[in-house]
Amino acid sequence: MPSIQLSVQHRSIPMISHLTHHFYDIPIENHESVLNRSSIIGVSHPLYFITHSNPEENVADGTSKRNSHECTYILQLANYLLNQGYDKSEITILTTYMGQRQQFQKMINQTWKQLKGIHVTVEICVCY
Repeated sequence: MPSIQLSVQHRSIPMISHLTHHFYDIPIENHESVLNRSSIIGVSHPLYFITHSNPEENVADGTSKRNSHECTYILQLANYLLNQGYDKSEITILTTYMGQRQQFQKMINQTWKQLKGIHVTVEICVCY
């Protein structure tokens, strides 16, 4: 099947897109639209890695994963961003597991109702 590899990315700031450069055979350039994005209000740095000891769980179908602790952490961050003045349409939660996406939706519907309308999506990177 023919394929085309992107050569210019339009989504991530350079600090984040740089993390994925090693997945590609050709250099991926940053579009000018991502070069001078405004800082995130109320956050001192645009990229964080968190460490915790809460294990992930397998979902019922056995092919995906979820972690309620991570969901709670991210939903608290999303709520904080709303309190900083961001609109729900400006916040997207990306996850790599369908089970994690389902956990986000469940928690939003049950506990975090004020976050209904925030986009939660699964982004899968197929890297060879």
